Amino acid sequence: MRAHRLATSLAAGLVAAALASTGCSKDVPTQETLAPSSPSGTDANAGTWRMIVLSGPTQIDVPAPAPAAAEAYQAELAAI
Repeated sequence: MRAHRLATSLAAGLVAAALASTGCSKDVPTQETLAPSSPSGTDANAGTWRMIVLSGPTQIDVPAPAPAAAEAYQAELAAI
């Protein structure tokens, strides 16, 4: 029994050493350079927009999603 535990511990140690020596060698970048975005259009009246503040989630009616077996749902899923 003791030999079995010793062999199991030794095997676990060898696996850990192998994983540590062959682990991920890729550096993880701390920043990503992104291309500047440009708007597709502008709204000349954007500065005059009125802010809308909702008092609760019941002010917007969100319909229930279509069943997963529905044709429209499957079409939308295929498009994604």
